[in-house]
Amino acid sequence: QSTWGLQCIKSLKVHIQFCTEKRSQESVSFHCKRHRVHHLKMGRWLLALCAMCFALQCSGAEVSYASNQLVNENVLREIDLRASVAKHTYTITMKNTGDKSVSRFHLAIPAETYNRMGFLEVQDGSKAQCKVTKAEGNDKTQHYKVVFAKPIDAGKTSTFTVTMFLGHAFKPLPATAPIKGPHLVQYFDTLAFFSPYKTETQKTVVKLPSGVNVEQRSPRSSSEEGDSNVKFGPYKNTQPYTRGVADSEELMVHFTHNTPLTYFKSVDREVTVSHWGSVSFIEQYDVFNEAAALSEEFNRIILSHLQAQATGKFGVQRPQKGRFDSHIMFSLDAVLPRTVFGLEYFDKIGNVSTSN
Repeated sequence: QSTWGLQCIKSLKVHIQFCTEKRSQESVSFHCKRHRVHHLKMGRWLLALCAMCFALQCSGAEVSYASNQLVNENVLREIDLRASVAKHTYTITMKNTGDKSVSRFHLAIPAETYNRMGFLEVQDGSKAQCKVTKAEGNDKTQHYKVVFAKPIDAGKTSTFTVTMFLGHAFKPLPATAPIKGPHLVQYFDTLAFFSPYKTETQKTVVKLPSGVNVEQRSPRSSSEEGDSNVKFGPYKNTQPYTRGVADSEELMVHFTHNTPLTYFKSVDREVTVSHWGSVSFIEQYDVFNEAAALSEEFNRIILSHLQAQATGKFGVQRPQKGRFDSHIMFSLDAVLPRTVFGLEYFDKIGNVSTSN
């Protein structure tokens, strides 16, 4: 019958199926028995039902690879913050609690980490490379499938190492700093090891430059300061896809980081191959320093003294590495082939020119 002729519905069953590119098909079924439902009320009920399902779809439910067969027996996270990028090294001891061998597992990378990640590598205990391929993900989590070089037999354990590098890892606080003075930054990360599998024991060690001051760390109750590091944990029995422990979901370290936070926003390379056998390269780099902006007027005298300290020229003693109180970038290092010749380098405004 027509919609307006529908006056009474004794039983209603609605089946809604949806599919996106980022995850496999899922379905939601609703069954409702109603008596003497007026068509206007029924229309509102259907509208509410559709709105609820649309909200469920847009919320981006987790793509889960949780499994009871694999358990992280022990995880040591080492986060190296001594350079302009953050180096993550995870040493994971995984146990196969099932009755069959396992040849692969999945890594779960939170979206805020994945968006800054520039390198990912997995090695087993013998330093053999494991094959890593991108798996399904959504706006909250990106998964990677890792194939073991040697499968884990039932009841056995295996240790492997995950290495990744993160750019744009620091937030200057305060946002401005003097030319000569301490440069403070904040670093944020998940407090717990984010994994599709249960983790029995885990600990995180954040490595800092030598001799720096730690202004603040969070959470304080489960962390302690060591010799140029901050330790978090150990934490016990962390469930899959857990970001934190108790009421804390992230760790934070606020410390002195007197290092330029230099990144290449873009790199253009032009290669010219000559018929006479030579090859020429022209490379253009758009360099950006993400460190704190200057809080005072530019001063050439202070800058010249700092530059002398950075290079050790003019009889000025160069300070110990890690104690150089400036976030200004004075130089760039380049690794070139031994056979290179005719080297020239310059910037657009003339502050940098070819030298020996």
